[in-house]
Amino acid sequence: MPDIGPLGSEVTCSIIRMGGPPSQLIQQTMTWTLPGFDGHGFLHTGKVPGTFRASCVLFGLEAAVDAWFINMQSLAGGVSVINDDWLKLHTPVVIHQVSARLLKTKALGPGYDTRGAVDVLGVRIQ
Repeated sequence: MPDIGPLGSEVTCSIIRMGGPPSQLIQQTMTWTLPGFDGHGFLHTGKVPGTFRASCVLFGLEAAVDAWFINMQSLAGGVSVINDDWLKLHTPVVIHQVSARLLKTKALGPGYDTRGAVDVLGVRIQ
């Protein structure tokens, strides 16, 4: 199953959809102009991490989904590994933000009475 989190304490999800893979480090360039001088200046300042967004969903009983929301919120600010729906490993990433509860619905069928969903925002660090 798809999971997200630090090695050894991953949070399991029913679905993890990446909004595109975390990009490789990208070159950052600063540009400027000065009054009284013709042209532009630029400086390559190094490589910065690319951002990503992942949508995470869990189907389960209501108590399990409530605990899942709490566990997902605890991932913010840490280095994590993401194993998505296609069993593709995205590592290492830093999770900047886990959204509030995007969705919590009931009455989905036997064994799965609740669906919970959150969005995860972060950056690739290598």
